[in-house]
Amino acid sequence: AVVGTVVIHFLTADWLNKLIPFLLIVLVIYMAIPKNLRQKGQAFTYKPPRVKGGIIGLILGFYDGFFGPGTGSFWATALLYFFKLDLLQATAIARLMNFASNVVAAVIFALYGSINYLAAVALMIGYVSGSYIGAHSAIRYGQRLIKPLFLVVVTIIAGKLIYQNF
Repeated sequence: AVVGTVVIHFLTADWLNKLIPFLLIVLVIYMAIPKNLRQKGQAFTYKPPRVKGGIIGLILGFYDGFFGPGTGSFWATALLYFFKLDLLQATAIARLMNFASNVVAAVIFALYGSINYLAAVALMIGYVSGSYIGAHSAIRYGQRLIKPLFLVVVTIIAGKLIYQNF
């Protein structure tokens, strides 16, 4: 995230504006296809390889610092695909990773003097409130809530990005 945030100050992300919506559509299609995933409640003993996790973290951290939209979706999909987590675990870890890269990016943006602090505080309150409600809802309703919501939200984000950029 540090490198991505520094790089964005020197480059433009215009090409990503055109690419990301289509990658998000691919994620929606992938997520809509039923998979034989571990069921909630089964013991989880799999330890992901550190190298694979590190590579994914570097790529998605850079992307989040550089551009951002859809990072949580990319995290969730990567965790489902590469580590075979269930959807609840994947989305929980995705939120944690997204939060971590956002904090790092915020520090770098602050060092560059590129933060509107009033807007940042308002967004932070919304983020924390939404996370609290979302986490409790996810724990209570599990995959039957998360999957359709994920598909709808990612589709809306992709549609918004397509509308803005084409």
